[in-house]
Amino acid sequence: VQDKKIGALVPTMIGQDGTQKPEYLAMNPYGQIPTMKDPKTGVVTAESSAILRYLATRYAPELYSSDPRRAGYIDWAMDNFSTRVYPDAVATIYPLQGFAAAPEDKAAAGKAASEHLAEYAKFFLREKFIGGSKPSIADYKVAPFFFSFAHPALQSESQVTCPDRIKQFVSD
Repeated sequence: VQDKKIGALVPTMIGQDGTQKPEYLAMNPYGQIPTMKDPKTGVVTAESSAILRYLATRYAPELYSSDPRRAGYIDWAMDNFSTRVYPDAVATIYPLQGFAAAPEDKAAAGKAASEHLAEYAKFFLREKFIGGSKPSIADYKVAPFFFSFAHPALQSESQVTCPDRIKQFVSD
């Protein structure tokens, strides 16, 4: 966003001091984050994948393919991450960061996360990046989570085994 000079990240508090303020609810009546307002067009959108698609389509087409097959694959990777891997992040990463309560069965949560990461890596990381030889919006979506899953402290605390392929992705 800042590289393209289209705006800036504005940290927003969850609750009465941020996402429940009238001006925020006017943009997103659900009071959820992330929400984005394009300062150049006034377009408001929410949800990370929708925001990434909008930004790429409008300002960074090199991050999102014009080939419908590749774009579909990128979309699939983002949506699969959101429904299959992100819940594992909530169960294993978020408690260590103080954003959520620890799961009742830490070992089971770690095992599920390990399995889902391995499945994701096997299918979506067949090339250097999800988008091929260069990063795509899907890579930007998963990167912060993969970085956390690959962190040694998280692995020992959460009982997550991060696949070598994801560690390589983080390194790349």
